[in-house]
Amino acid sequence: GCHIAVMLIRLLWIVPRLNRSYIHTQQYEPVSTRSLRILQEFRDRSICGLESDLGLKSEDIDFIIGVIRNDKLYQNHFQEIQDKTEIENDQAIFLKHFFSDQTANTTPTKSKKETEMPSPTPKSHVEFSSDVKAYLSFCDDWSFDILKLQDIIDQTVKSSSSPLSQISSSSLSSPLVIVGFHIFQKLELSKTFQIKESTLISWLSSVDEAYISTNPYHNSMHAADVLHGVYFHLACAGLAKPFSPLEVFACVVSAIIHDIGHLGLTNGFLKMTRHDLAINYNDISILENMHASKGWRLCTDPKHNIFSFLSPDELKLMRELIITMVIDTDMARHSTLTAKFAAKVPMGIDWTNSDDKKMILTMLLHCSDLGNTARGFEIASKWGHRVTDEFFNQGDKEKELGYPITPNMDRRESDVAKCQVCFCF
Repeated sequence: GCHIAVMLIRLLWIVPRLNRSYIHTQQYEPVSTRSLRILQEFRDRSICGLESDLGLKSEDIDFIIGVIRNDKLYQNHFQEIQDKTEIENDQAIFLKHFFSDQTANTTPTKSKKETEMPSPTPKSHVEFSSDVKAYLSFCDDWSFDILKLQDIIDQTVKSSSSPLSQISSSSLSSPLVIVGFHIFQKLELSKTFQIKESTLISWLSSVDEAYISTNPYHNSMHAADVLHGVYFHLACAGLAKPFSPLEVFACVVSAIIHDIGHLGLTNGFLKMTRHDLAINYNDISILENMHASKGWRLCTDPKHNIFSFLSPDELKLMRELIITMVIDTDMARHSTLTAKFAAKVPMGIDWTNSDDKKMILTMLLHCSDLGNTARGFEIASKWGHRVTDEFFNQGDKEKELGYPITPNMDRRESDVAKCQVCFCF
C-alpha cells in the first residue's frame, strides 16, 4: 500500500509536467497497470454475470499468462517508453529514475556479490606435498606449531623429488601463505567472497614479503601463528556462530596483516628516536597505525584485490573493523581493553549490538596475538626466546645510540623467564 501511495504521489507530480502529445495511456501503459486492469475487468464482469461477454481479447489472456510465467510484472520497461514516444531529455531522466525506483521497491535488493557473482568456486588446484598436507590435518588442534610447519616446509623444499605444491612459487615455502590459503578454504571465505586462488596466493605472498624476515619474532611466522589462533577460536571453539561471514573475514584478514612491516622495535623506541613513523602517526599507536594502513593498501591493490566483490557498505564496515582490531593490538591499550571487557562480561554480551561484537573480535585478535604463551611449554619456550632476542636487539641499539636501555631488553642483565612473566602479565 505504501509503495502504491508513493507511486500515485509521484505520478501526480510528473503527469502535469509531461507533454501529453508525447505520452498518453494509449501509447504506454505500465505492465503492472495493464495486468491489474485486465484482471479487474475480468472480475467486474464475472460479478455482473457477464462471463459470456467478457470482451477480452486472446492477446490479453496471453499477455497475463506471459507476465506470470516470466515474472515480468515489475520489470523496468523504460526502453519501451523510449521506443514508442519522443521524450525530452529531462523527462526521460526522471522517468528512468522513477521506474527504476519502482523496480527496486517491489523486488528484493541483491548485493553486489549476488548480482555479479561468477560461477561457483571450482575445486582447489593447489595441492601441497604429502608431508605438508599431513601436518595441516592437525590445524584444528590448539597445539598446532607454526615453527614445526616451517621445519617440514624446509625439509620438503630441500627434496627435489617432493615438490611443495603443484604451483611453482617460492612464496609457497611460507607458513603464512600455506596456512592462510588452508584457512580461507576451511572457512569457505574464498567461496563466499569469490576470491580466485591466484588472487589469494598473490595477496598472501605480497603480505608475506612485506614482513621483515630477519626479525626473530615479529615476522610472517608470527602472523601465521596469530592467524591460527584466530581460526581455532572461530572454527573449533565455535566462536564464529554469532558473527556474520564478513565479520569473520575481517578478523582473519586482521590477523594476517596485524604486524605487517614491523621493524622489530617498540613504539617507545620509535617515539624516543623521533622515527619517521612516529612523526607520521603523531606518536599514537605508531606501529599499529602503520600495520593497518600498509595492510589495507595490499588488500585493495588491483593486482590482488581480495575485497573486489564487497559492496560499498561492506567495504566501509570491513575497513572499520580492520582498523579497530589492528590498532587495538597495541599493548599500550591492553589495560583499557581488558578492563572494558571485564566490565562487560558480567552484564552479558549483546550479540545484536555491533559495538559488543566488535569488542569480542578485538579481544579475539588480541588474545591470539599473545596466545603462543598458552600453547604448551615446548611451543611457548621457542616463541619466548624469539621475542627476547628481538628485545635484546633493541637494547643493543639503545646502548649504541646512548639511550637508556628499556627494562628487560639488556642482554647482559635480563632473564628470559622473568621477561616472559612480564610479557604475559
